[in-house]
Amino acid sequence: MLGRSLARIHQIGALRAFQVRPGISVQRLGWDARAQVLASELLPQALRERYSSVSGALLERVSEAFAAAAGTREIRLHGDCHLGIFCGTSTARCSWTWMIAPRGYACRTCG
Repeated sequence: MLGRSLARIHQIGALRAFQVRPGISVQRLGWDARAQVLASELLPQALRERYSSVSGALLERVSEAFAAAAGTREIRLHGDCHLGIFCGTSTARCSWTWMIAPRGYACRTCG
């Protein structure tokens, strides 16, 4: 049942292009985020050089993976799927699912 529901969500998401949210990009979610961390006073000075080195190397690899996947069709998809989104009681069963995609609308469903 869960697999079918997730499949339907993905099929519906593939019907239309994204309209609102920005897409997943290495620049925005990687390099820009890294720059914010490095500029922040929350990162201890003792960790700054190591964080810069490790995160830079990691983002180089992620950039290569994104380049290799260039031209892949993007779809709107269910962006949050983990055990914590399912809850229930002995009398009622409720599955709360946040429909969050990088370029989709966020909405909560219970069913």
